[in-house]
Amino acid sequence: MLFADEQEMVSASEEEKQELKTLTEYAEELSSFVVEEVNKLNVVSIEEHQVSSTSTDEKQNEEN
Repeated sequence: MLFADEQEMVSASEEEKQELKTLTEYAEELSSFVVEEVNKLNVVSIEEHQVSSTSTDEKQNEEN
């Protein structure tokens, strides 16, 4: 269970506090994973763009 404010957190049971800690850790791991995957996709996208640009440049050079 997630808590709206500190007041509720103080009155939360140990089990609820542990659950919140576990969920927070999970969210942090998930966030890190998402950032890592997005970075990989960005690298692939940049590489594809470079290959595409190189191909276009080569075609233009052949035409000239």
